[in-house]
Amino acid sequence: MLALFLKDLGIRCRFDTENISPTDYQNVLKEVQNKPFAGVVNKVMLRSMQKARYYDVNVGHFGLASSAYCHFTSPIRRYPDLFVHRSVKAVLHGDVKALRKYATLIKFAGTECSERERNADEAERSVDDLYKVVYMSDRIGEVYDATISGVTNFGIFCELENSIEGLVDFDTLPDDYYEFYAEKFLLKGKQHSFKLGDKLKIRVDSCDFGRMRVIFSLY
Repeated sequence: MLALFLKDLGIRCRFDTENISPTDYQNVLKEVQNKPFAGVVNKVMLRSMQKARYYDVNVGHFGLASSAYCHFTSPIRRYPDLFVHRSVKAVLHGDVKALRKYATLIKFAGTECSERERNADEAERSVDDLYKVVYMSDRIGEVYDATISGVTNFGIFCELENSIEGLVDFDTLPDDYYEFYAEKFLLKGKQHSFKLGDKLKIRVDSCDFGRMRVIFSLY
């Protein structure tokens, strides 16, 4: 999907899609640097990568191109930090008993911590979405410049310069016979088309607190 999207933008993909490397991503970012669609390419590249998770096997870090990686934050404030800190401390002190205990826990701990982190991220996004809807509820009828940040079979998402995103429902788009091309992030009709990165002018129509979503229409 990433390769096809880049090809449609006129960017030559000089990498093996079955064995892509951090250098390949770096080369693409260099090629689109200072171009108007650079931000969109960066977003699509992020979506193409797997979500990070805590794992009991050292698989390295793709983004850092490191074959050995251990995640740790400072100050110590999360259970994954405590687990790593205790393990390193046990190694330094030669505490074999503690290391054996941690070895039996690490797979379960990794799975649980990954799940809890995803839940926390979702909660954070929900709070952000709520405050954005509240903020935009005082701006009904206002017109803004926006960039298409998502394309679906039920409409297009548009992002304002202040990072607030809203949905233009499919039913409010200009009359046409549209086809949705998921791999190209494109909604194409006979007379109109909408793709990721396109610039539009929108109007704030309403705020849906049930779905925590701002509703736009084309202006």
